[in-house]
Amino acid sequence: MMNLKEKRCVVVGAGGVATRKVKSLLECEAQVAVVSKRACSDIVRLAQEGKIKLIEKSFSPEDLDGAFLVFVASDDPITNRLAAMEAVKRGIPVNVADSPELSTFLVPSYFRKGHLTISVSTGGKSPRLARRLKEWIKSNIPSGVEELLSKLEKERTFVKKSGLSMEEKVNFYDEIIDKSGILKKKGDIEN
Repeated sequence: MMNLKEKRCVVVGAGGVATRKVKSLLECEAQVAVVSKRACSDIVRLAQEGKIKLIEKSFSPEDLDGAFLVFVASDDPITNRLAAMEAVKRGIPVNVADSPELSTFLVPSYFRKGHLTISVSTGGKSPRLARRLKEWIKSNIPSGVEELLSKLEKERTFVKKSGLSMEEKVNFYDEIIDKSGILKKKGDIEN
């Protein structure tokens, strides 16, 4: 996971796929600029609320000036290729929706539950399968995970200062996790 807080991220395109990318970037507190001649209502609303910058025009190379990351999700394959090639030329990581061959990084399907983040990737082979697996995992996460995570976080401070060996640390954490019974609540999740 990458820290995108206050980093300029450019999204080329403003349809449904681009909207999902924009919302994920906003969750990461990125500074988001969207470049597209036309924008869906969600993108327009986010721009009106001051959450993103909407640049209503065709893509041009200078749109990537100062970009930390680029996401390309337009409905025009030529624009997608142009934007990807420009990002690569500038050394900016780029992800092109539905074109892993043009991408320098892939985005896994993920979800968050409190401080727990779980991601699934198929290496771009089948985003649909990744999404379905993510949903299956999400529906099988036992209740109480957030409380257990909070407890483990508190214990971590002690463990760091304890002088325990790595094996003792692992055993200590495993004992807390096992005593919680959390991994035994769903029959098809084994530890």
